[in-house]
Amino acid sequence: MVIAQLISAEHTKVLADILYEHASHLYSSAGLGVLGLSALVILSFREKIAQSQNEWVFRLIRPLLLCAVILNLALEVNIAKEQNWQFSWLVALPLLIEIWCGYYLIKSKHLNVMLQDWQKSR
Repeated sequence: MVIAQLISAEHTKVLADILYEHASHLYSSAGLGVLGLSALVILSFREKIAQSQNEWVFRLIRPLLLCAVILNLALEVNIAKEQNWQFSWLVALPLLIEIWCGYYLIKSKHLNVMLQDWQKSR
């Protein structure tokens, strides 16, 4: 019930204040989300991209996601710095998840094979 009230249109500012100490963090996170969203759009149109013989677009997926992870990591480090490096679960969990995602993007053999397969789809 509390979550439903916070999500309602009249309480969006309250929800944003709970999750983001400064409004600039909200806008930075939303802007960084565009990188991940663009990779998702490429994935969702992969059959049409392959049919139009624009396989080079698949090479953009990993750099877009890596750029998003690195910039999000920088944002979280900036937030931690603003909090004088005091421990906070709201900073620690995203940092841990971003480090794990970055490691996966760099080391994943499955992702390499999948992206190479999409590039050779024709």
